[in-house]
Amino acid sequence: MPAIKRLLFLVAIVLMLSGCKDKSIIVYEAPKDIRTKHPHSEASASTQTNDLSWEKPEAWESTALSSFRKGSFSFTSSSGQKVDISIITFPEKAGGLFENINRWRDQLHLLPLSQDQLSDNTTSINIAGQSATLVEMVSEAAIIEEKFKSRIIAAILPDDQQSWFFKMIGEDTAVLSQKETFISFLTSIKREPPKSEVAQPNQEISYQKPTNWKELPPTPPRQASFQVKEDGDISIIAFPGEVGGNLANINRWREQIGLSPINNEDLPTITETIMMGDSPALIVHIENQESILAAILPQGSKTWFVKFRGPSDIVSSEKATFLQFLQTIHFNPSP
Repeated sequence: MPAIKRLLFLVAIVLMLSGCKDKSIIVYEAPKDIRTKHPHSEASASTQTNDLSWEKPEAWESTALSSFRKGSFSFTSSSGQKVDISIITFPEKAGGLFENINRWRDQLHLLPLSQDQLSDNTTSINIAGQSATLVEMVSEAAIIEEKFKSRIIAAILPDDQQSWFFKMIGEDTAVLSQKETFISFLTSIKREPPKSEVAQPNQEISYQKPTNWKELPPTPPRQASFQVKEDGDISIIAFPGEVGGNLANINRWREQIGLSPINNEDLPTITETIMMGDSPALIVHIENQESILAAILPQGSKTWFVKFRGPSDIVSSEKATFLQFLQTIHFNPSP
């Protein structure tokens, strides 16, 4: 079985306590953070990815990137203690501030915070011209080799279609020695659009565009993008793994248009299955003042999302065309 399918950790949100009943929490499951060689991994002190760029601090060493890590560094203290620094992106809110901070607290064997405690345990920091949230925490017990406490300093930056996570973790005093450098690094990050923001022509899928849709240049993470009438937006996006599963993603979309979450038992009543190319896809149509009509299709090691969002009258009038479009999508064999 390919390594990328071994789902070994929850990336965005962990249900911290067994008694937690908040069904609106979104769980993003991600493949194991498999690090591979990358053009920026060990050769370049300057990195630009998507629309953020940064310069590696002199004291840090570049380490191998992965499908999730956009930046990866390490620091070794004079006593030999290792510090890991990562820059990771995930789609949209990836669970949100509250859930991710408590996930990190759980890593340090700390009790979760309540919503009321959040503001007292976080500060604001400017990253690439936007307001981000900075958090710092240290374990109460010696959890590294049962000799040393562990500390995390991290920042969360929500962006248009994704969230950025900047995290430094390691032995308490070693992390503290790099705190000033880490914060300076965060504030030095710039937003500099790549020379070409347009994604390369997609080689993984092929499709037949309806004549009344306007195809737009896709920007990452979109694989394809269309405009329908004035306010209808259609995107094709693929992410590694299951990305939380059907229920989590449907509830995320419901939240986007102001609807309450549903339970697993409700899924069969609001979904149907159609063929998307040669594979069955799950279809959901949710309506409020705005509507989302979407298809979810696991394909190989990825999950594909074809999402139509817009005013309810536009989505309803184009529903038949959208479903026909799905049937024209085919996945091309790898070269």
